Amino acid sequence: MEQHPRYSIIDCVVTGYAHYGILIATDAGERGWIEGSYVADGPIRREEWPEVGARIVGVVLGYTSSGRIRLATTPSYVAAIRGSEDPDAAASAWWVMIDVDGHGIVAIDEDDKDAMYSASHVLTSTSSARDRPGIDRGVRVLVEVQRRLGGIAPRALLGAEFIARDSSTTLIEVGVAAFEMLDSDDQPKCRSRLWKRPFTGGLPTDLADSVLRGLTAEPGVALPPGVLRVDRAGFDIVNSSEPVFTQAASLLRLAIATKLHDHDPGPVLRAAIQSW
Repeated sequence: MEQHPRYSIIDCVVTGYAHYGILIATDAGERGWIEGSYVADGPIRREEWPEVGARIVGVVLGYTSSGRIRLATTPSYVAAIRGSEDPDAAASAWWVMIDVDGHGIVAIDEDDKDAMYSASHVLTSTSSARDRPGIDRGVRVLVEVQRRLGGIAPRALLGAEFIARDSSTTLIEVGVAAFEMLDSDDQPKCRSRLWKRPFTGGLPTDLADSVLRGLTAEPGVALPPGVLRVDRAGFDIVNSSEPVFTQAASLLRLAIATKLHDHDPGPVLRAAIQSW
């Protein structure tokens, strides 16, 4: 059976549900699914998912190794792809939210130049590249985390670029701003995708060590030879802390690793969030 091109828009029918999302079938008889974070704009309860038998429209994200098709039906995403002459660019400009009840919300985007900051120095860590060489492209990922811990909501914004290099090692670089959290009143702001209050841009010295710790705490997450460079960040002087930045950094590494292989980061990140 001929496969649909990536980012093509197709019709499908809901055939059932799984713990990770909605099961579907295309008009051509292909079987697949829609991961829960790609169903709607914003949080949606399982009981609000389309009924079995409902016809829906989705964007093709790709196929699994076993040939199952993966779709996104988020209305804003479908509209962005449908209205663009460059689906690749439209897909890169769109961000996705992962909401795990009882644990937190995470937004995955590509970039936010307002979160770019100047570094006074750089923390580094080098390890043997655990993934195969041959990946000759880079990716950029931005992760926003907002936890749910009773009456408080720790949050963090963190972004990085991975640049592939002909090497046997993976170098991690974390840019450190020249100020501390309590000295940040005059720093520029950057938007939050998950809350109405913006972040203060930058990665203060108070939080940088926790970011490096989070990026190096998952040795099983394979990265190819190259450089992972953290150069985007935002914090909240009231609701940011070392633990939430460690968790954001761990998710950032996971998201970069999956995107380098053209995989959907949603299921991997959801599983990580559920382990918190």
